[in-house]
Amino acid sequence: MHAYLRSTLRFFVLPVGVAAPFVIAGCGDEESTGGQADTIVDTSGADTAVEVAVETSVTTPETSGCPLDQACDDANPCTTNDRCNAAGVCAGAALDCDDQLACTQDSCSGGTCAHATLAGFCLTDGEAAACVATGNADPANGCRVCSLGAAGGAAFTTLANGATCSDSNACTTQDTCQAGACTGGPALVCTSNDPCHAAGCDPAHGCTLTNTTAACEDGDPCTTGDVCAGGQCQTGGGALSCDDQDPCTDDSCEAGVGCGYEAHCDDGNPCTNDSCDVTGVCGNVQFTGPCNDSDPCTNGETCDAAGVCGSGTTVDCDDTNTCTVDTCVSDRGGCLHLFVTPECGETGCVPVGCDDGIACTTDDQCVAGVCFGGKITSPDPTISCDVCDVPATTFANKIISLEVAADGNAGSGLDIDDDPSTCAPESLGCGGGVDNALAPLAAVMNPGISDSIELGAVKWVIDLRNQRVDGQPFDIEVYDSMAQLDAFGNPCDYQADTCEYEVAQNSFDPACHAYFRLENVRVTGGKITGGGNDQLIRMVLPLKGGSVLGITIASARFEGEVALDAQGKIKSMNAIVGGAIPKTQLLQAINDLEPSALPVDKATATMLINEIIVNDTDLDFDGLDEAASVAMRIRTIKAVIVAN
Repeated sequence: MHAYLRSTLRFFVLPVGVAAPFVIAGCGDEESTGGQADTIVDTSGADTAVEVAVETSVTTPETSGCPLDQACDDANPCTTNDRCNAAGVCAGAALDCDDQLACTQDSCSGGTCAHATLAGFCLTDGEAAACVATGNADPANGCRVCSLGAAGGAAFTTLANGATCSDSNACTTQDTCQAGACTGGPALVCTSNDPCHAAGCDPAHGCTLTNTTAACEDGDPCTTGDVCAGGQCQTGGGALSCDDQDPCTDDSCEAGVGCGYEAHCDDGNPCTNDSCDVTGVCGNVQFTGPCNDSDPCTNGETCDAAGVCGSGTTVDCDDTNTCTVDTCVSDRGGCLHLFVTPECGETGCVPVGCDDGIACTTDDQCVAGVCFGGKITSPDPTISCDVCDVPATTFANKIISLEVAADGNAGSGLDIDDDPSTCAPESLGCGGGVDNALAPLAAVMNPGISDSIELGAVKWVIDLRNQRVDGQPFDIEVYDSMAQLDAFGNPCDYQADTCEYEVAQNSFDPACHAYFRLENVRVTGGKITGGGNDQLIRMVLPLKGGSVLGITIASARFEGEVALDAQGKIKSMNAIVGGAIPKTQLLQAINDLEPSALPVDKATATMLINEIIVNDTDLDFDGLDEAASVAMRIRTIKAVIVAN
């Protein structure tokens, strides 16, 4: 078969005035295997037509004339590795112009790759170019920032001396730009908190700790030669010698405690005088007279002629508090003052009456070992309690959210019994030492509390006039209050604005002490804590229909986070108030409610509390749990207290 076919082309006479578009001229014959490239001659400028009766031949590739996979040239400089394909056509693969940069548009022209940078990006210098979006720094030089110019194009600009930057070295601090280069500042200070780790610094990651083999202390004073291994202090092979070279003592070492020295000649008889001579020989001489039988519930004992210590009198444990039952238990350390509790039955609880000694109170009753009475308000000054004055202050917060936490997991309560191994309620899940036994009541109580706070029926204000943020203690008081109108007579948005509040008199006891007061409050590093086992607060929780549930919280405490304003004063808090409520007192408070305040009748509410709520706190240390722990989340914003 011929390698090429001959094509016969004829040139036609065009009308006068019509330009011939082009003439194709060829060279070669049907036996040729190559030849000159076809030439295109532009004749569009001819004024006249010429009839050409010349017959010429043009060679074109024959489909079967381009052997499969044979190298060829497809005349496209933007292709490579040209070869004949199965169709007998010379074709090449597109030249790879991909620079692997997402911020460039890659193309090929005349066999040369071009990479146009997309708008909003800069390209770093060097072989390993990188894309940098506007507003970001050059990874290799933090003092070059990709910026948009006036014409809209992006280009690197150099930051001024002193501008902050990052030199990509984690071991330097306070890096700044100097003469267009990011210069590291003082070295990062890396420390180790124990001898088993040596502090170092890795430029890529910052501070590092490396295990050492240094001497250490394993926490047991009875061992010696302790040494670090694998980052831990390992007990040494030696034993501490406790020999005091005194023949009159029995020397020993108690693990975790250290050396102890017990009198060698102590016979344990309080009616003998024990002695020891320099050789360690004991003397135990019986005597008569005062002695101590080591029973904390007796005093005034004497030794009789038989050498017996006794005849002591019973210790008087009366604390003169009618709200406690006083007793003495030898193996509990002596006197105990147990809380008097109401008698509760199917119809409710009968409060235990008392007298708080204040003439202007009424309905005095025992709550958590304390006698509380309600203040009498009357125009008659002889029976009405004094008005409690509260000076104005701008250092205050308003509680905008309060809810009973719904479980006993971390973040939902506090460790009320100071025992991290216990938690409550187990029925809803608990852990981490969190105590919140009243969590099952959250669904019943929270809707009413939330509505009352959001609608302004209850406005609790926290007096922070004594606040400190340096870790030193101060006290806070929480008041019920009344919001003030603005200058135009409009109410303030007490859920969002810094409103003014006048303190309500029902916030105080007859001695003008706030019912809700927490002592030993401290602020350290954005954390706030306060209260403790000896703290007792009284508060009212709003329920449906305007009813309130008066509760007393013992072992009250407070933990959370604070935010400070520009002056370094507390502007908001997100915290938990926790403690324990005597179950009988809770039942009594519920019995005093209006029927409409509860979603169920009182009998059902009492039954549910008795069956669902499990006491988990021993407030009077008699070995019996008589109170249920509780946790309430609160959020606050800034407020102002005006003089009343």
